Amino acid sequence: MAISLTIDPFTQIYNALWDAFENRQSFQALVKKGNRIDYTGLAGKSEKETLQAADAPQVRIIPGGGSARQTSTGWQGPAKYEIELFSGSNQVSQYYYPLKWEIYKALWVQSISNTPLGLDFVSKITIEDVAEGKDDANISGGGQGWFGLVTVVAEIYLNRNRLEE
Repeated sequence: MAISLTIDPFTQIYNALWDAFENRQSFQALVKKGNRIDYTGLAGKSEKETLQAADAPQVRIIPGGGSARQTSTGWQGPAKYEIELFSGSNQVSQYYYPLKWEIYKALWVQSISNTPLGLDFVSKITIEDVAEGKDDANISGGGQGWFGLVTVVAEIYLNRNRLEE
């Protein structure tokens, strides 16, 4: 069996989510490039053990699981991703709410597209859940801040041809 040189669909979704956010100038203005934690290694940025004041606001995309059910022609089901926001500020209106709003707007644009995330195997993208809270742990040099966890669900269908590549 030959090794395929194409990127797997889960990494494609992960990268497309980053593209959706990073293509918005207002998102870029809120979150410095170095504070966008990308676990694919494409951006060359990894998380720090101790955050400094300059490390906020921060956004990470974390794989969140999902499920798949077999159909007669492939696999179908949700792929979940957690968009983690950290404001670094006690004032929700300083970074947290504006950042959350940018995430919602970027996801809205993708949700109404004929090809969500620009990927032909994604049929729909939704926000499933939003958890929020205040981090009372002191951050080295930075203080406290609000955080959010936005669960994004991409409904995918992987047909037999794709699966047998």
